[in-house]
Amino acid sequence: MVSRIIFFVVCVMGVAALGSLGFFLLFVNPEYLGFSGFLLFYSSLFTALWSSFFIVGKRFVRRRRGKKGYMLARRSALAACVVTGGVTLAHADFFSGYALLTLVGVAITAEYWFARK
Repeated sequence: MVSRIIFFVVCVMGVAALGSLGFFLLFVNPEYLGFSGFLLFYSSLFTALWSSFFIVGKRFVRRRRGKKGYMLARRSALAACVVTGGVTLAHADFFSGYALLTLVGVAITAEYWFARK
């Protein structure tokens, strides 16, 4: 029952974040955004990516119970962090292959550290 509620909440968060992203992409000029506008944009991007990765992953591990749900939430959040970090670096003109490899390395190290606990 709790997993269904969590899944429903993630779906609602994903729809709200996608709506926020659509609003930013269609109606907002990025030149006039301040720090709070960019923070809102990147947080909605992270939430949309995390929820979509979680929903797609939940479809594949539907019948498995136990720690798989926590592992899926953690890995989908780390993947969303890598993608959002890549977009942030591209916006700040720091994006390169080495920066992306560093982000992936940090995500793999974090996953290894969290999985050991």
